[in-house]
Amino acid sequence: MKLNRKAKQYGEALFNAAREMGAVEEVCQSLSLVNQLLKRDASFRAFFNTRRIESDQKGAIVGKVLGSNSHPLVSTLFGILSEKREYRLMSGIQCWVESRRQSELNLLLVIAYTAEKLDEDEINNISQVIESSMAKQVEMSTEIDEALLGGIKLRMDNLFIDGSLHGQLERLKIGLI
Repeated sequence: MKLNRKAKQYGEALFNAAREMGAVEEVCQSLSLVNQLLKRDASFRAFFNTRRIESDQKGAIVGKVLGSNSHPLVSTLFGILSEKREYRLMSGIQCWVESRRQSELNLLLVIAYTAEKLDEDEINNISQVIESSMAKQVEMSTEIDEALLGGIKLRMDNLFIDGSLHGQLERLKIGLI
């Protein structure tokens, strides 16, 4: 996703403020929640775009409604973007803040796709192997893919590793041909 200049500027300012406050994780979670609401809820977008409510009041309302799920920095940003009617910048800002968080913490986001739910020990073992080979701290999430018969598929940024049974059979088939 190519970010525009405004999203980068807002994102950098938000990240720096969050880092100074020691609240990068909370800001990222709050930003994610607000973005999900903007994408999925037409009434929330309408609230964002209405001119009947002042922008500083909108930020305060978002803070009260979302409660502990909304960081004050994100509520303030919501008000600023609302005043300028630029809610579409919010997803770009989230991307920028998340990428800065990842680079600052030397994080690698990994999604593991499996046929069945993995237990904590399996997740920790996979994370440790990836951490040692990639020299980065791993933040792992798992998803169940019912199309898989067995094995695992990993997504690490733009790198896909297919260790599924289907993938192994395909590689075997290609090797035999």
